Amino acid sequence: EVLFQLSVQNDCRSMLCSVTGTRAVIQEQKTTERTTQYIEHTDDKRFVINMHALHNTNSIRTLLPRNLTKPIPLHSDRKKWHHDIATSLQTTQTEK
Repeated sequence: EVLFQLSVQNDCRSMLCSVTGTRAVIQEQKTTERTTQYIEHTDDKRFVINMHALHNTNSIRTLLPRNLTKPIPLHSDRKKWHHDIATSLQTTQTEK
């Protein structure tokens, strides 16, 4: 039984995937002599779900354990981080 659809992406950041592949460019259904690089994934078992871009986030949250859907703060002290950024921008603006 399918409950909903979602889009997943490889977790390249954690798995350290890199641009190591090369393939021919196809133009108008013909292979050309040009090539393009692409990312070769190191693991096809670890994926990321962007919970902020989905229309069915609540459905996903009901099925996944909380530790997988809990927001993770980017900075431990958000107010301090904002203050530091503002101070550095004010200094930069003053120098201009």
